[in-house]
Amino acid sequence: MITPVKQVNIPRTLILTHLRQAEPHNLRSCTKLWNLTDRAFGAEGPFAKRLSLTEEGSDLPAGVKLGPWDNKVFSWTGAIDDVTPLPKYQKMNLPPPDFVSAYDLGFAQPGEQSFILGGGNLDFCIWETFQSLVKVKLEQGESFQAIIPLAMVYWSDRLGNPFKYIEQPNRYTNFLEQTHAAGKLSSSQVFIDEQLVFSRSGSGPTIELHWFTALKGMFASPFFPETSEPASLNRMISYFAQR
Repeated sequence: MITPVKQVNIPRTLILTHLRQAEPHNLRSCTKLWNLTDRAFGAEGPFAKRLSLTEEGSDLPAGVKLGPWDNKVFSWTGAIDDVTPLPKYQKMNLPPPDFVSAYDLGFAQPGEQSFILGGGNLDFCIWETFQSLVKVKLEQGESFQAIIPLAMVYWSDRLGNPFKYIEQPNRYTNFLEQTHAAGKLSSSQVFIDEQLVFSRSGSGPTIELHWFTALKGMFASPFFPETSEPASLNRMISYFAQR
């Protein structure tokens, strides 16, 4: 049974975490998503904000244009509120410069409730981004939706099959369960390709995690209503297929 996904609040925020040159296919796909323009989205494009959380020695995606609400911010873990200094300052016992978090720079503010996550390792830095969003939104008392397309992430060998990973209890669902058990979260849902696979009901704000196994499914979903009709959807498929 397919559970309808309610219309999300737009504007959407794109967060790419710890992109790596060592993952060229993933880097190419994520850079294309960052640069995405299509007449279906109008002049403003699909994202109100774009954020690249970089790691030590990287500034990816490279060569992209930054708009007024785009930024590249260092995050040691991949969390949006992390202000941990670079390891070189820790090792040399030097006073680090002030590291400002992405959250302090205006990302994931109240009213922002739709986040597309990609870029990094599914079981490490992307997980840190998701966990930090949960923390921030619980503090704000707001619902939000996190959308993770598998085409925009990479994973280590220890993870195994990512499709089986998202179907089974994993770090994400275990964290939601633990947060429920601690009384910090009242309602959460996890979907795979719009099918409900995990649910905890309550009266407070709802956290939704949406996995998409193919980009086509994401662009055909209520999260991208502009591209749900066939002509626009075909353009999306062609755009990401291009080298």
